[in-house]
Amino acid sequence: MLAGCGAPLPVFAPAGPDKPTNALELTAGAGIRVEPPTGLPGDIGRMLAEEVALALQDRGIPAAVGVGNQRARLLEGEGSLSRSNDGRVLDLIWTMREPDGRLTLQTENAWAIPLMQWDTGLETVLVDLGQASAKPFADSLMGPPDAGPRVVYLGTVEGAPDEGSKALMGALRTGLRTKSVPIADTLAPATAFISATLEKIPVDATRERVRINWIVSIPQNASQAGTELGRLSQETLVEPGVLEADWTQSAFFITQGVLPDLLKLLAQSRGRAVYTDTGG
Repeated sequence: MLAGCGAPLPVFAPAGPDKPTNALELTAGAGIRVEPPTGLPGDIGRMLAEEVALALQDRGIPAAVGVGNQRARLLEGEGSLSRSNDGRVLDLIWTMREPDGRLTLQTENAWAIPLMQWDTGLETVLVDLGQASAKPFADSLMGPPDAGPRVVYLGTVEGAPDEGSKALMGALRTGLRTKSVPIADTLAPATAFISATLEKIPVDATRERVRINWIVSIPQNASQAGTELGRLSQETLVEPGVLEADWTQSAFFITQGVLPDLLKLLAQSRGRAVYTDTGG
């Protein structure tokens, strides 16, 4: 029971209107717009782009051909097709750029395709090419699919007082450790950086709306944000002063509400299905 408020802080979890809510959102910035590679005959470029998008989706990355917004990454290609003594040679260059135009990764490959496969099994060939083309880009964002749990580095909660920020991140650290998620003391490549923002909006004399956004990203370095993987949004109505009455207990309720979806997001970002919830 929280001191001075007469009722425990509502757990941030799915509920009806004006009740606590907890929504998992893979942000637009986590998606990829795939453009058909230029220079290929007929529909081959578009068919290949569709297979690349499907392969990215299989790794938990939102991707679509020709569809995106200003926050989506761009994956585009250049191709050429030539004849060989045994069949065809498909040269492909794929380039991925961040929403601001920064080059993220570029690959270049030459694929030798036997004539019989080209003539009778083109769809199967394109499926294989799509998966092979997508793999380095998925690995660069998510890490190899067998790489194990994503290592996590915890930041601060913007908008919360120092006491509240420390309590929230301390409770989150405890919750993640109970699920065997490794916590790093320093940033490193492929480390998931978890930060948050807290906002309190007065509703009336007896209620205020508390909104918390958790952001999971892969920083470019210690001072640059880099690639955003996704967000978790929590919202609830409470009496004014509830959070401040006991930050330790408030932080426990809040992080317990966000932890299940946060584990799913971290697992998706690693190319794994979900973390096994064994309780505790």
